[in-house]
Amino acid sequence: MEQLAEIVFLGTPHLGAPLARGVHWVNLALGVSPYTAALALLGKVWSAGAADLRHGYLVDEDWFGRDPADPALPRPTLVPLPDGVRCYAIAGSCERTGRLLGDGLVTVRSALGDASEPRRSLPVPDGRRWVAKGVDHFGLLDHGDVYDRMRSWLASPR
Repeated sequence: MEQLAEIVFLGTPHLGAPLARGVHWVNLALGVSPYTAALALLGKVWSAGAADLRHGYLVDEDWFGRDPADPALPRPTLVPLPDGVRCYAIAGSCERTGRLLGDGLVTVRSALGDASEPRRSLPVPDGRRWVAKGVDHFGLLDHGDVYDRMRSWLASPR
């Protein structure tokens, strides 16, 4: 039986996505006014995927049985990387120089799993992490530099 040997995380929102958090807060603000309350009701139809994206959830138990739009959902459960699997992380950054914020949907810190609390950070070695500069989130899928980086990593001896 073959076993998974390597994983490349490509713009994965390990720590959640600010855009999803922003939409959540806009929705809460819409609910304050009687003139926009109807719009807020539409936004309350949150899916499980929206809650996962907002917080970086990996397990249903983090929010199951609770309102996914609840602003007080718990922190995500720590899920270790699989044993014996070489992991790589690629982040996109729309900027080519200066402070690298992200790919338009996922921040560089989230894509690389760089949490402010070290125990929550993704334990991927520096040599297996890379930022594709000048590449947006969807560009990660077909950018030549991204392909070249993945190919060099995956072709290297184990």
